[in-house]
Amino acid sequence: MSQLFTPYHLYDNLLLWLDGADPNANDGDGVPVQDRPVYQWVDKSQNKYLFEQNTAADAPTYDLANKRLAFDGTEHLSCANIDNFPTSFHMFVVGSITYTASTATNVIVSCDSADTESDWTFVQEKDSDEIEPKFTFQDTSDTTRTATSSVTVTNSAPAIFEVLASTGSSIQYVDVNNANNYSGAASQAIKLDNDVVINLMKNIAGEETSGTIYEVLIFDALLSRHNRWAIQGYLKEKYGLSIEETGAAGLTDVLQAGSDTPATTNLATHPYRNNPPLTGTTKTHNLTTGEEETLSNIFQNAHKVSPRTPMQYVRLSLDFCDNVFGSNTFPSSCTADSTAQPCFNTRETCQALDAYRLNSSGKRQYIFTQEMGERLSGIEQYAHPALISVSSAPTEIVPTKGISLRSNVMIKLRDFASTDTGADDYAASRDYITTDQGTYFEKLLARNPHYVGRTVEVFDGYVAYDGSVQAQDGKKKYIIDSMFLDNDVLTIKCKDPMTLADELKAKVPVPSNFSLGETLNTSTHNHINLKFDDIALDGTVAADKAKVTDYFGADNATGFVRINDEILAYRVDVSGNEAALDITGRNEWGTKGNTEAYDAGDTVQKCLAFGEYDGSGTAVTINDVAFELLVTQAGVPAEACNNTTGGVYSWVDEKNNWLSTFRIDTILSEPKEVNKQLSQLGGMVGVNFFYDDLSSQIVMRAETPEIDTTGIVRVTDDHIIEDSYKLIQADKDRISRVYYYYNERNSVEDRDKPKSFKNLYVNIDSDSETDFEYRKESNKVIYGWGVKNTSTATSVSQRLLNRFKKTPITCTFKLDASYDQLSTGDHFYLSTRHITDIYGAPKIQTEMQVLSTKFDSKNQQFLIKAKQFRFGTVNTGISTANDVAAYSTGGGTGTEADPYTGVRATESYICADSVVNSDSRPFISATILATGTGFADGDTTISGTEVTADQGTGLSLTATASGGSVSSVTITSNPASGSDYADASHKNYFDGQIVTCADSSAGSGLQLKLNVSAKMSGGQEPYLIV
Repeated sequence: MSQLFTPYHLYDNLLLWLDGADPNANDGDGVPVQDRPVYQWVDKSQNKYLFEQNTAADAPTYDLANKRLAFDGTEHLSCANIDNFPTSFHMFVVGSITYTASTATNVIVSCDSADTESDWTFVQEKDSDEIEPKFTFQDTSDTTRTATSSVTVTNSAPAIFEVLASTGSSIQYVDVNNANNYSGAASQAIKLDNDVVINLMKNIAGEETSGTIYEVLIFDALLSRHNRWAIQGYLKEKYGLSIEETGAAGLTDVLQAGSDTPATTNLATHPYRNNPPLTGTTKTHNLTTGEEETLSNIFQNAHKVSPRTPMQYVRLSLDFCDNVFGSNTFPSSCTADSTAQPCFNTRETCQALDAYRLNSSGKRQYIFTQEMGERLSGIEQYAHPALISVSSAPTEIVPTKGISLRSNVMIKLRDFASTDTGADDYAASRDYITTDQGTYFEKLLARNPHYVGRTVEVFDGYVAYDGSVQAQDGKKKYIIDSMFLDNDVLTIKCKDPMTLADELKAKVPVPSNFSLGETLNTSTHNHINLKFDDIALDGTVAADKAKVTDYFGADNATGFVRINDEILAYRVDVSGNEAALDITGRNEWGTKGNTEAYDAGDTVQKCLAFGEYDGSGTAVTINDVAFELLVTQAGVPAEACNNTTGGVYSWVDEKNNWLSTFRIDTILSEPKEVNKQLSQLGGMVGVNFFYDDLSSQIVMRAETPEIDTTGIVRVTDDHIIEDSYKLIQADKDRISRVYYYYNERNSVEDRDKPKSFKNLYVNIDSDSETDFEYRKESNKVIYGWGVKNTSTATSVSQRLLNRFKKTPITCTFKLDASYDQLSTGDHFYLSTRHITDIYGAPKIQTEMQVLSTKFDSKNQQFLIKAKQFRFGTVNTGISTANDVAAYSTGGGTGTEADPYTGVRATESYICADSVVNSDSRPFISATILATGTGFADGDTTISGTEVTADQGTGLSLTATASGGSVSSVTITSNPASGSDYADASHKNYFDGQIVTCADSSAGSGLQLKLNVSAKMSGGQEPYLIV
């Protein structure tokens, strides 16, 4: 149950947190629209500082696409009421400066002290190509000092800038992109004032800077090396910052390798370069001593102490107009009569709907804590003790079904009399006594009837020994389905975001309002006229043209439509006086058209196609299909679907590991429930989709075993609460044969009938059906209307049979809240007296998968439902001919050095034994053990004479360095692809050999571990068995 490591896990030390992805500090529920002026940036730390700009011309704009604020050189934000600035601080700034050719004094952050003697600035222009992490400050003798670095970043490129400063030290450090590792020190004691004004994109003299800011973090203590790595990794992952160099002046790679704690040993790569930091992760931070450091665990381990103090609260986010009633002064734009009774900033109560807007924040949050027990006193000013209970039915994976059972939550809140403080911004000016007119929830519902689909969050957390509330790791996010008040109790029913794709909410393709405006004969046809809601469209009317382009696409866009039982190809034509479609193809996707003309008035239904009818062309895989269906078609928030490489629950990573060859080729021509269609498509390729409420992510998980078993945890009877284990009858889960129908004939015929398919693949475990075993068939039928190729049918069938050919164990049990290792979808080993071997001894290791987890906040227990995850131990593969390339013409996706990639590799090779000898010239790659020092930035050629080795000659390479340290190497003495194995210029090296390299002109100390592989007899790379 590890969480993504964020500044929340160092919250007690946070002085300031300005988050570009959440500028209103409402967990991203209300952010400005693209290019909207930003007049306030709300601090997410417990200080809740407010950075403001009250002049429209001086306000930066919001870049929603990149989750950052953009400043044009005439704009800034300031916070004037910071009166607790610490004597030591560690600041991270993610941003960029665009050189303006004015002066070299433009900065990203400046601090204007009340005593006028403790000012400082950070990140400054250098020249037209470079920006430097310069920290300018006053020392204790009132002399201006600077801490800077020889490392710069590229003009306009975002970077992670750092400064570490302390009045207790005479050394102030700066860094950028982890390149210096606390270098650039100014050996002078800094002078700091606790009462300051902090400016963004404005220097002390008032000059403003052009650039962007993504995030600003100021901690009141200097972070350890591992926490520093983790914050860097968090920032890179969150904003998708580049880890590639462009060759421009200055760095663009934001995660340089860096060094260990004493800064004596350079790392080969940044610890979080390829994967984001997770809570509880342990890393070695001192390579000399081997000393390790572990990141904070969830809840700061407050759930593991005894006695623990649990707490629970809920937070509603409802629409709230950004204007001030009756004010047309920036940032408000209200046109209502200021002398009238004020509205309540909701659409229902708005008196000037033309001015009603939600484009800056648009949300008001309402917090309710427990009636009894711990509350948020002193933390949330308007938290009401009204929470009676929270009950839930969790997300549950249903193997082979594609889509999980959706989670739902029911919240009950006790109604109460209220002064409206915190809910009504104008309560003090009302001409009535607010407590005499209606209860809190009566008024809330009357003012906010538009609550469906809005966000509600449930927090399960703890109060730590120091009194801090640790609840962020227990946040679960849902959408409101209904609210009703009865007998002074408000009941809120909530569901997970995947319900937006259910039948009553979303259908795909979108049902059509269009029909034929004229007869369509049996051939292609240019400019076929259309009707909209049975009214003929007029190509001379702009609104009619817009109706066509809104539904079918822009002018000349192509696609498919369905008319009756035929699918036809079209091209949009809104040129000149047209508002029509050109019919460019007939009888598409296996359909058969009428022998007679279609009549005017026949529905023209737009279709949604993936891939090709014949399975050719560019492959479309299930992750891209699911993103299109859920996000584009059903309106599920894009941030809930990680269809990118890397990060938590990456769909692309899962596809690359298990599903890259499973292409989807289908067309959706009849409006049906999105989830129903995605469920069937997921089942065809062996994928489950489910919502993880703790991460607010929809997870895509292939029904495949865990390859890396090192992270699988073990649950034993010592963990299971006494007498909570229950076995569930699951005979129906056994599968002895799989019937997989695929390659649909006609894309508009019944998709659940065998006759609709050209091909059938049958996979049978005949032994299990004999009288010696189960004595009966247990069939699984898949109608693969989205699959054309045999390989997908065979692979999915085999995976199902491997897992379910024996009846899997299904069980439930309870764990104490302190056992925080399991989440829905996780694999674990179960060792319990209830599962024995044939001799009655407990089985040591039964692999299980968590189907659901339900947290009981009252009893502080998890209810786990799990099913055995069994796969066969025999793996088979195909050996190709010697003259078929493994990585290019053969259709593979690897490279010359690594013909096959991914977790399916067995590390076994097919090669010619005759060339594996002491004099062979095999293919060599290398792993960096020590990055060396003194190497020139860029590429350096290292010849065979500069390589020191106990055995072997002729090895040459190119080393790429930055900041004196080598980040990557390429062996240049390898034989060319397809050449004879004897053509390599190196020989006699062995696998695992360690060599030391130097550049005679500068660099030294580069240490490599060689990876040596044999060649085929014809010179090709060896075939890796997968």
